[in-house]
Amino acid sequence: MSSLRALPHSRWSEPPRKLLLYNHNPKAGGGSVYAALDLAIGQRCSSVLNATPDCWATVHEECFSGREEQAQFFVLGSVREPCDHYLSLWAFGSAGRGVSPCNQDKEASLCKEQYGKDPPYFNSSADVNRFHRWMGFPSVQGEVAHRFMNSYVDAEGETFVDCWVVTDRFLDSLFRCLRMFASQGGRTQHFTTCDLGFGRNFGFAGCCQPSYPPPPTHPAQEKVALNLEQGRGGGMTEGDMAPLAIALSAVVKAMPNQFNVPLEHDRSNTGALLADAGYATGFTGKFHVGPLWTQEQLLEYSSANHSDRLGMSNLFCRNELTAREIIRRTYGFTWAKHVYDQNMRQPFAEHNPDWTLAAAHEFLEAHQQQAFYLHVCTTLMHGTPGSWARALDFPAVSGEGLLGW
Repeated sequence: MSSLRALPHSRWSEPPRKLLLYNHNPKAGGGSVYAALDLAIGQRCSSVLNATPDCWATVHEECFSGREEQAQFFVLGSVREPCDHYLSLWAFGSAGRGVSPCNQDKEASLCKEQYGKDPPYFNSSADVNRFHRWMGFPSVQGEVAHRFMNSYVDAEGETFVDCWVVTDRFLDSLFRCLRMFASQGGRTQHFTTCDLGFGRNFGFAGCCQPSYPPPPTHPAQEKVALNLEQGRGGGMTEGDMAPLAIALSAVVKAMPNQFNVPLEHDRSNTGALLADAGYATGFTGKFHVGPLWTQEQLLEYSSANHSDRLGMSNLFCRNELTAREIIRRTYGFTWAKHVYDQNMRQPFAEHNPDWTLAAAHEFLEAHQQQAFYLHVCTTLMHGTPGSWARALDFPAVSGEGLLGW
């Protein structure tokens, strides 16, 4: 993994570079980076040859920037969580835009048939199945890695990027890069160089996976400023691209049968690390970032009699209690309650946000006198708008079965 690493910090002993170059990785947030650089530095230079400190330069997407460019420019690159990257590429192609990786496949026409057919969101059941089939083509599976290698990695395995803009934690990584640029001679607007603090940390993703919010800023938390759940990606150091390689490998191996990214069992997550630092750490809501059990630990849903609602309710209740124990024992949280192990299951598949919020309120009441971290995952992001209102009409249905029986 050491080959996927930018030049070390001794680079700063060289003369300051007052010019900025952005090497655009397609479908990794480039449009947003362009807009931000226009505000932070000024307009885009007409070409690399005409670059000045009052404008910023870019190279054509999928073009390589190497040692020669880095000698003159402070170089930014873009990376994106692979699952989101693939979804973006597929949706872009479904809208008839961009260069399709299918063009390189020996079954190009069959590959292209797997693009979405139901705009504008391409999220129908048929389109979801098309996406899974699309991911089965070899040319597609290698596309994200190909784009990264083509833009950033030379024949010796070296990269020449000074700072990475991570799409999944866009503002935090972008401001950090701009502060680095300013610290070694670059000119930026004042607002990009001031210290930033984040009181609430929100992450987002197009797949079920650990998310990437801005890191915590409390001194005790800075030691464990990892992603919202999974430690590897959020612990990315300047230029350290090992997490990307790990994620790419995991996604490619998992395709095409599923595309979720599981939480690791090494307890390198915020809940466990803050618990080690003396925090109370709680989890409530939808887990769905990896299996919580073996078949010996939890009762099987598929073989149960779904028409026996009381029996199913007892099964749900037992499994929810077991899920709490595993989140504490395996993943290192100190507290867990009202847990959905993954997507809601029949016959109790209705949303019940009150059930999740009741656990969150209980945790806050019990731990308000000490440092705490509470991870709350709503189920409401899953499902179409039409189903949400109907699902809220079943307050007795929950992830532990029927309430009050």
